[in-house]
Amino acid sequence: MSSRLARLKAVWKALRQVPLLLWETDARLSVWFFALQSCQALIPVAQLWVAKLIIDRLVAALRLSDPLSRSHPILWLVALELGLAALGLVLREAINFEREVLAERLTRHVSTRILAHAQQLDLETLERPEFYDLLRRAQESAFYRPAALLSQLLTVFQGGVTLIAMGIVLTRLHPLALPLLLVASIPYALVHSGAATGLYTLATGLTPEARQARYFSHLLSTDFGAKELRVFGLGDHLLGRYGSILQRHERQISDFARRRSLRSALSGLLPATAYAGVYAYFTIQALSRHITVGDLTLYVGLILRSQDLLQQTMLSLSGIIENGLFLDDYYAFLALQPEIRTTPRDTGYPGSLRPPSPIRQGVSFEGVTYRYPGSSLDALSDVSLELRAGETVAIVGENGAGKTTLVKMLARLCDPNCGRVMVDDVDLRELDAGSWRGQIAVIFQDFIQYYLTAAENIGFGRIEALDDEHRIAAAAERSGADSVIARLPQGYHTVLGRWFDQGMQLSGGEWQRIALARAFMRDAPILVLDEPTASLDARAEYEVFRTFRELTRGRIVLLISHRFSTVRMADRIYVLEAGRVVEAGSHDELLARAGRYAELFYLQATGYR
Repeated sequence: MSSRLARLKAVWKALRQVPLLLWETDARLSVWFFALQSCQALIPVAQLWVAKLIIDRLVAALRLSDPLSRSHPILWLVALELGLAALGLVLREAINFEREVLAERLTRHVSTRILAHAQQLDLETLERPEFYDLLRRAQESAFYRPAALLSQLLTVFQGGVTLIAMGIVLTRLHPLALPLLLVASIPYALVHSGAATGLYTLATGLTPEARQARYFSHLLSTDFGAKELRVFGLGDHLLGRYGSILQRHERQISDFARRRSLRSALSGLLPATAYAGVYAYFTIQALSRHITVGDLTLYVGLILRSQDLLQQTMLSLSGIIENGLFLDDYYAFLALQPEIRTTPRDTGYPGSLRPPSPIRQGVSFEGVTYRYPGSSLDALSDVSLELRAGETVAIVGENGAGKTTLVKMLARLCDPNCGRVMVDDVDLRELDAGSWRGQIAVIFQDFIQYYLTAAENIGFGRIEALDDEHRIAAAAERSGADSVIARLPQGYHTVLGRWFDQGMQLSGGEWQRIALARAFMRDAPILVLDEPTASLDARAEYEVFRTFRELTRGRIVLLISHRFSTVRMADRIYVLEAGRVVEAGSHDELLARAGRYAELFYLQATGYR
């Protein structure tokens, strides 16, 4: 019970945000929409009232010797009834049209807001499994739950207005008629509200497995892992695991649906009995001549209509509770806040300063320690090193030594747990993160292959210059990607990748040249290359680094590489091991020391003999 109350409190909290959500989506359309809905809600009561007048006057006319002499007023009432029906039809179609428009705008607003907020979150947050569970529930629900919630809210709103109007009319005969019907509907409402919270709890528990099923679906239906799946014959195995997850979900949801249907049927007996009792009461009143035949028609019509309305309203309320719980996930997702801000705040507060330009001294790591959330080991431990202005610095180390973490720290994708990163004697945490990242061009080892045009793949390095064809071509020339693009059927306008029509797939080395061009496109004072030649053959690597000094002159360059042919051109080399700096010096100095660097160098050199 306490869990159900907590869920209902969460729903109420989320639903209080709905008016603001609709206002943000389209204020004018929302107000107009609810105004039309209010008008339509009163039409059924007006129609029943006019029908009562018609019947009463018809009964009175039939007692006369010449009933046709009294037909004129009755025909006017019939015309009014027709006018009300026509107005209801027009309002219904107008409301249906505006509901579809408002629902689409609401879906667009919610889904884009989720993605926009995701862009503001820290890398640490994005790497947590619980984040993806919350994101999946919020994101997948965004495409149908806002529209469903809107429809259900409108049903409840319109039903509520109609029931209030009916209650006012029914009070003329007996003040307890409508309250009795409402009380009798409470068990039905409780069953469906409990079913809604139960469905949410069930769906929440299924989220991690559903996300895994989605991953299997991605593996089985895209070129992401097609080669390996076919070579190792993994298709049937993964398909079986995918089917097993869906089968478990189907069984759990079927059991839940069966229990809900049984409880719903039993709880519906009480309101049906109450309706029959009220119906019988009004019939006796008519036989006792306490009400007219028109009154009986009106009250019976109100009873039958209110019965349908109450059931629809209760069902919509259960749907509102269900969708409101998922709406609570949406607001819970929006409540996630980044530790590292990318928007400048007022000067004088941390994260408000602009980066120095130009960088005169360089960047220094001073006793930096960092541990990923949930890990028992430090990724970096008391690391101190310098990236001096105009220097090329290389980082060497085995996998897991902390090289990529160091790059993340430099790009301020995460902050040290201990120590600090300084740029020209200013703590990096004092700088606006977004402005600082604008000073860095980074190509990660797992760079993105954008399935867009070649020009966009390169131009994304400096988004504000995306239409600058000369700058894009110059960046491509510097990385050697110009020769790749020259062979494409539509040159820079060729779509890369096989996902879209007329797309051209590239080799790993060709993609890497495109990625290098993206880094050169930025023309930033700091250039970070994480395994920049990992997919290049020996000739392509030679072509890139033949002009490397010229391309990087005046910049701070950080090289992360396992290839010593790349590393040896650096001015200074740091050797990382288990998150610690164990050696530092030039290539010749480190070989002369015969330490860890020399060991790694000669191990690699042996492989080429």
